[in-house]
Amino acid sequence: MTKLLITYFGAFEGVEKNPTREIAENVGGALAHTHPDVDVTLHELPVSFVGSSSELTRVLAETSADAVLSLGVAVGREKASIERVAINLDDARIADNDGDKAQDRPIRPDAPAAYFTRLPYRHLVTEMTAQNLPVEISDTAGTFVCNHVFYELMHALASTEIPGGFVHIPATRPDTETASHAANMTAHPETGGIEGREVPTLPVNTVSNIVQRIAEAMV
Repeated sequence: MTKLLITYFGAFEGVEKNPTREIAENVGGALAHTHPDVDVTLHELPVSFVGSSSELTRVLAETSADAVLSLGVAVGREKASIERVAINLDDARIADNDGDKAQDRPIRPDAPAAYFTRLPYRHLVTEMTAQNLPVEISDTAGTFVCNHVFYELMHALASTEIPGGFVHIPATRPDTETASHAANMTAHPETGGIEGREVPTLPVNTVSNIVQRIAEAMV
């Protein structure tokens, strides 16, 4: 049985309720029906530079996953973003949930400057865009905990052939709502978000569908 690990985050400054949890749960539930041969583990990582590293290391060892997909929210984006590259840098104007306000700090001083995703991003984006799904390739995962986890994940998988990657989702709204903007979220550039405008949203079902397709491509 193939083991898929999906990680997500909880609340942090400007995001009182992180939508990645609901998306991860939706995808896990859908895969239980469409891919019963896949054992899906969902796990919340702390919004902490230090804490996310230790927790990711622990859950990777505990699950012995065959594929790993990490999710984060980038408030202000209009599409789901498959992140192409993780950089070896922590730098943020906002503090993580432990109060750590990193500045110009390498994640791993003796490790490579960057790692690339192992997701088939070009194929996925081409296919889903042709079906009018709002998805894109992104070349910046920010410099907050999302990028930190993405980098640590790819560093952990570097000596293996295990597929892994990171997807940023935009703010979401219930499928029954038509409002296109979220009033209770704040965009921060270091989290991969876009400042200076109203926060766009996508329906939960649309984002869940996109992430499910990405997960299916991994397994």
